[in-house]
Amino acid sequence: MLVSPTTLLVALRTIANLWRYEHQSRNAQHIADRASKLYDKMRLFVDDMSAIGQSLDKAQDNYRQAMKKLASGRGNVLAQAELSGARRGNQTRD
Repeated sequence: MLVSPTTLLVALRTIANLWRYEHQSRNAQHIADRASKLYDKMRLFVDDMSAIGQSLDKAQDNYRQAMKKLASGRGNVLAQAELSGARRGNQTRD
């Protein structure tokens, strides 16, 4: 492309604008790629937290079942011990 002195400034501005648009396009793609990776990491984190919550719920259920067997449920160990004549002695907590 040949440029005359009268069109030189217009041609230079056009080239500068094209470079700027190319730079903006690259930056936008870079931002989109990083956002996608960030979303993937957050999704995995949410999945892990959900699994932890389920494990905590299961542990809490197991704890309740064990306490029922030991102290509060029908036929619990403490009640059976009392029925069989076990006496409460002097108990101190350390």
